[in-house]
Amino acid sequence: MPWCDTYAMTQHLAEIARHVADNAHAVLIMDQAGWHMSNTLVVPENLTILPLPPKSPELNPVENLWLFMRENWLSNRVFKSYEDIVTHCCDASRKLESQPWRIMSIGRRDWARRHRIAGRRAHQRGLRSSCQGTETDLGVVLQCSNA
Repeated sequence: MPWCDTYAMTQHLAEIARHVADNAHAVLIMDQAGWHMSNTLVVPENLTILPLPPKSPELNPVENLWLFMRENWLSNRVFKSYEDIVTHCCDASRKLESQPWRIMSIGRRDWARRHRIAGRRAHQRGLRSSCQGTETDLGVVLQCSNA
């Protein structure tokens, strides 16, 4: 999809929801972009959106990806035209997309690993409810389930 809007976000959430385990619930941590928080956004029943505080890019791993792309492939350039900007941005995005290990490294958060480990330990002890944080190239997905 070429647009970042409420329709595209609704479709994205539907796709994420399809991959959440049965009898589980996922919490998506997102910034407060207009299409993330729109009143017309359709959020599936097995998802909850947890918005980050306003103006807190340090809490949003994707901001580190934009910074990496700017510093490595998009800075110190004079673009000839709008099309030239789009071409360079697409090239940078494709380069980064071809390096999933780099995306994981840049977006990794220590607190997500701690939650994933805590969720596994709770499950091993037989607690009725457990949560597991999973780091993905899109961020961290926290899935909670009741046994």
